Amino acid sequence: MKGFLLNTLLILSIGLTAQTTNQNGDWEDNATWQGAAPGTTFASDVNIEHIVSVSSGLDILLMGSLNVGNNNGPVDSLIVNGELISAGGTTLQVNSDGIMRLNGDISNAFWGSIIVDGKLLVDGNFYNTGTSDVNVSSKGTIGVTGDFYNLGDVANDGNINVGGTYFDTGNTTGTGTLDDGHTNPLPVEFGNLTHEIVNDRVRLEWYTLSELNNDYFIIEKSTDMDSWTEVGRVNGNGTTSVRSDYTFDFSAHGEFYIQLKQFDYDGKNEVLKIIHIVNDGFKLYPNPVKADQMNVLFNNLQGVDYRIFNQYGVEYTRNDNFEKGFYFVRVNNKMHKLIVE
Repeated sequence: MKGFLLNTLLILSIGLTAQTTNQNGDWEDNATWQGAAPGTTFASDVNIEHIVSVSSGLDILLMGSLNVGNNNGPVDSLIVNGELISAGGTTLQVNSDGIMRLNGDISNAFWGSIIVDGKLLVDGNFYNTGTSDVNVSSKGTIGVTGDFYNLGDVANDGNINVGGTYFDTGNTTGTGTLDDGHTNPLPVEFGNLTHEIVNDRVRLEWYTLSELNNDYFIIEKSTDMDSWTEVGRVNGNGTTSVRSDYTFDFSAHGEFYIQLKQFDYDGKNEVLKIIHIVNDGFKLYPNPVKADQMNVLFNNLQGVDYRIFNQYGVEYTRNDNFEKGFYFVRVNNKMHKLIVE
């Protein structure tokens, strides 16, 4: 009992005043907040009024609240790269100008309340326990790629889209729409979407485990997760039961989001994943590089204005013999260290 009380007091001490963002950035960065950054486990009131991403999951505990957006525009968004647990009389509210993206499961437990006037997108499963409630307004949307387990109360006047199955052993009311994969099977069994920066360009890689009438993919870019601009298309493989791998390269700088959408032959489409990307400069690839694989490096440098020097200032070209050691590659008047193994 003593240990439980100590832990409870410790959690309650994690910031009892409201914490509000003051600029776009990472959750863990103090500069993102008016004051110090809140921890990823908190029992205070946290307000997201900018574009923020967190590298791990979040735990909202003991009457704490998380508000995404302020109903005053422009769009505010939060990307959580992990699961979210909201338990103990807590409130999670996504306002009309808010978008929240979870790359993991969400659990609403022990008298927790989730209110959605904007968009709540869950790349995982949704768990709503018997003592908790979910409210979706007429302008709200919940999207779930996995299953939705409702043991509590769901009041839906907006849209709930579930890629898996909606298991309802609680109470679901409202005049909104509710679609799940049991009645509308997804045309693509999606694997994952990743990215890397290769010579100042963004390379996307994704794969599917199976496809049904898959026509094509569209890659879209946004800085606010509200307005999206198409940057390219990649043809799908129609219908297949084996894994398919895809890549797409493009040029873009700064901080932005990429959305991968899939379209079937009937024009129906779905958002497969949204990722956060920062491309703030040139990057050598591969680095380190094997001495007998220098051609790979030079092929990736095509179209780039560069010069290579060894540690003594001697300039090297593609035709030279690169021994193991350190070299320097100058691109746009900046030096980049190259390791040859």
